[in-house]
Amino acid sequence: MPTLKFQMKKESSGELEILVYDEIGSWGISAKDFISKLKEEPKANGIHLRINSPGGEVFEGNAIYNELLSYGVPIRVTIDSLAASMASVLAMAADPGKIAMPENAMYMIHNPLIWIGGDAETLRKYAEILDKLKEGILSAYMRHAKNTTREQMSAIMDAETWMSAAEAKEIGFADEILNPTEKEDPKNSARARVAECKVKVLALVKPENRPQTVPPITRSAGMKFNEHGDLVDETGKVIKTKAQLEGVTAEARAKEISEAQAQARNDEHKRITAIRAMCAGLAGCDETFVNELIAPTVTIEAAQAKVLEKIRGAMVGVGVSVGVDETDKVRGGLVNSILVRGGKETDPKKVQEFRSSEMAGIIGFQGMLRFLGKRAGVANAESCDVGGLFKALLGYEVAGIRPKMGMGMNTNDLNSVLSTAANSIVLKGYGEETTTYQRVSRNITLSDLKQADMYKTSGAPDVLEIPEGQPPKLGVISDKTEHAQLKKWGRAFSYTEEMAINDRLDQLTDLPYKFGRAIAREINDRFWRTLLTGNGPTLNETGRALFNATDGNLAAAGAAISQTTLTAAFVAMRRFPRLAPDGGQSRTLRLNMPPKLIVTGARSEWTVRQFTSNVYVPFTTPPANVNQMTDNLFRQGGSMGLEPVIESLVDDLIPTTNGYLLVQDPMAIDHALTLSLAGREAPQTQSKMGGAGEVKGLIFDIEHFFEVAFVDYRGWYKNVGV
Repeated sequence: MPTLKFQMKKESSGELEILVYDEIGSWGISAKDFISKLKEEPKANGIHLRINSPGGEVFEGNAIYNELLSYGVPIRVTIDSLAASMASVLAMAADPGKIAMPENAMYMIHNPLIWIGGDAETLRKYAEILDKLKEGILSAYMRHAKNTTREQMSAIMDAETWMSAAEAKEIGFADEILNPTEKEDPKNSARARVAECKVKVLALVKPENRPQTVPPITRSAGMKFNEHGDLVDETGKVIKTKAQLEGVTAEARAKEISEAQAQARNDEHKRITAIRAMCAGLAGCDETFVNELIAPTVTIEAAQAKVLEKIRGAMVGVGVSVGVDETDKVRGGLVNSILVRGGKETDPKKVQEFRSSEMAGIIGFQGMLRFLGKRAGVANAESCDVGGLFKALLGYEVAGIRPKMGMGMNTNDLNSVLSTAANSIVLKGYGEETTTYQRVSRNITLSDLKQADMYKTSGAPDVLEIPEGQPPKLGVISDKTEHAQLKKWGRAFSYTEEMAINDRLDQLTDLPYKFGRAIAREINDRFWRTLLTGNGPTLNETGRALFNATDGNLAAAGAAISQTTLTAAFVAMRRFPRLAPDGGQSRTLRLNMPPKLIVTGARSEWTVRQFTSNVYVPFTTPPANVNQMTDNLFRQGGSMGLEPVIESLVDDLIPTTNGYLLVQDPMAIDHALTLSLAGREAPQTQSKMGGAGEVKGLIFDIEHFFEVAFVDYRGWYKNVGV
């Protein structure tokens, strides 16, 4: 999934600022991502929607528009530069009187469009759908339209109309022009230009009572017509009568506009068709790459150059499909054989598929290369130099070995198989590394790489008695923030000619598996070292280290694990004060939440597992009542039950032999977070052919965006032991 292409940021005023600065739709700002992110944000007291977008998909835009309307807070909109097409509909989510735009910003509105092929009945069906979509868009526009009827707004859409800030203000699409220049010449005013636009586009609407002529461009402060078809100003005074309105017929004007639009659509259709035909069947030319090429600013010549660069071994996408069923089946079979032979696929169904397929007869890396060589049309695939065959199948020029790198099933099989297998194995290694940070933290995603705020909110202040006849006193909830910012981590590895010569099929699985585990290991290492170096990171809320005696989560004196020290930790954690509201409290509110986990190193594992066992009684001397000996309160499931987490890094970071931590449930209180990039929550693998100065083979870049953040001391208690 692509990175989220919008931003949400809560301002100090409590208003949520949302930047829509990309296309709307699955290739840009999707409704699913937008709405999901909006629901994750703390409830704001208002929304400031800032727009600079060329528009996009109608259904995606409608979903975002409807969600904004139902959010239940005041909404204001600023058109920072462009609100075109579907982006102009999002602007209509603003409350009345709350749309602003700089003088040099613009709107563009037009009818909904669709690219479709089919018979006459199919086209008529989709024409009806487009008409219904237009009615929905018109309803959104009419929320803000003024001095403009629904019929006139429909005509403005028919003509694909571009509007300056002043023109938008005339019809109600803007309420405030930011930093306007001095007053215009009234003969060339924005009002007059809007009047011209309306006069022209009304030629496209032909109700029975509408005159069949349209005046030429008319400079006037008016922009209304009376029931007789006369041009009038805002007071109703006739500027020009119907008889005085000279110009071409409505049919001629409509024909002129229609022909120009048809020619533009035809040219654009030819350009897109040519680019798609150019990319069909080529490995690496996935839908994302094709969408980049069909952007309006890319010519056919420029697209050709980019496709050639892609073929020469720029980035080779993972899991590329050429759209041929037989090829997909063979590639999938080879990927499965690599995973099964390398011990990285143990699902009985997948293992059986491998054993019953032709892939079971392909032995080793060299066998796979010769099999693919024959598929690629290499005449001497069974006997040629296997190292040269490996390079030739990747796309290098090798004398005497010439694969038929055309379209369809013979294209880039080796790239696709190795890339898909490597990606799967990296993720498997990432998931199977032994880590413990997930037990004591919660994962959240961020939409970008900017510094993000992690909010903690207080409860409500005291409820007060209300004197008779008096209104309630205003209570204010406070919040505190900690900060974090994602970082990019990764390494690279390669499949080389030497692996082919030495027939090292095992390295096709061992290398990516180990690198996947290395990323998970780095997250775990960074988590515990950040937490346990010294007394942990300094918090913005308190200005003190995470662990400190003042806040009550650092034992005053280190002591071994015992009934006494554990009970003291329980008391301290239950008595953690809640974050106080801005309005203050007449008393301190306690968190009253017991710990859930006990964390220690390998040196204290035996002791911790005793204290969390069902059969161990943690008394130094037997109690008078022997029945008490049958109840270990700290056992898992007990009334003071603790779950053990054993992390060997604790031995390195807490120097004593029996230090330990007690931890609140990370799902109940956000005290520790692991952060990842939305859409890239796991490591991402990309491959490329080695270029000048690099190895001759396939190079894999493994990247992952992550960071750890500790946001609340109330989730932790530390005893350094003795």
